Amino acid sequence: MTAGSALLRGAILPGILVLAGCFLPPVTQEDAYDPFLVPRETVLPAVAAIVVTPTVSPEGLFASAAAARRVTEAIETQLRDGGVRVVPAEEYTRIWDGIIRQMGGFFDPLTGERDEQKFAAARRELLGELEGRFHTQVLLYAELQIVDAYVEDGVAEWDGAEHDIAGERQPIADAYGDTFERDDLGGSRDGVVSAVSLAVAIDGPDGRVMYRNFGGLEVVARRSATMVGQPGDFALRAEPQRVAWAVGWALGPLVRARGAAAR
Repeated sequence: MTAGSALLRGAILPGILVLAGCFLPPVTQEDAYDPFLVPRETVLPAVAAIVVTPTVSPEGLFASAAAARRVTEAIETQLRDGGVRVVPAEEYTRIWDGIIRQMGGFFDPLTGERDEQKFAAARRELLGELEGRFHTQVLLYAELQIVDAYVEDGVAEWDGAEHDIAGERQPIADAYGDTFERDDLGGSRDGVVSAVSLAVAIDGPDGRVMYRNFGGLEVVARRSATMVGQPGDFALRAEPQRVAWAVGWALGPLVRARGAAAR
């Protein structure tokens, strides 16, 4: 759970970290929408400084700590290269974890339900500390999502990404064997496979989502019983070049708009 995005649909608890937000609905590249959910002239001044939160994964996707961190660090690098002052995810985690410990958590031990008053108070404290220390209350939430990727002539396309799953450039066949989510792909070069997209949302100080976008990361395959993690889970490889592409696709409109406004 992340600290505020109205788009997030559920709560997750990676270790002791609780993020204040929610899950983002998948969107395909065919939907072609403006990722700026409020006027750009409002967004661009507000994102001069952004607090990055750790990248989270859904159930059913095995992502090592190193893989998730690779995505988060790529987001921070992309923003810095675009002239944004970045408060790194490590700072966010340290502050938010401290607030959680101080309050003793937000969930009723008997019912398992979240105490909304305590959560709201914690979020106010978080934003106050971020404003006092870093002079910003703008947060970026990042989440990995499992989506469908449509395959034509052996190439999967989704959310701005292309992945050759039939040619010699495809590493999945060697690493995982014939274990695609959709086994009915069979000998055909057309079909549907499961893939991972990066979803990002940027919240303003009032908790309103200002920017939301998606970038295709990689096609995934089910893990075998001999691999680390639960058999049947999807495995995230997070190859650096694919991570860079997904982050660039998701944040590109924001970075380009800032660059154009600065000229």
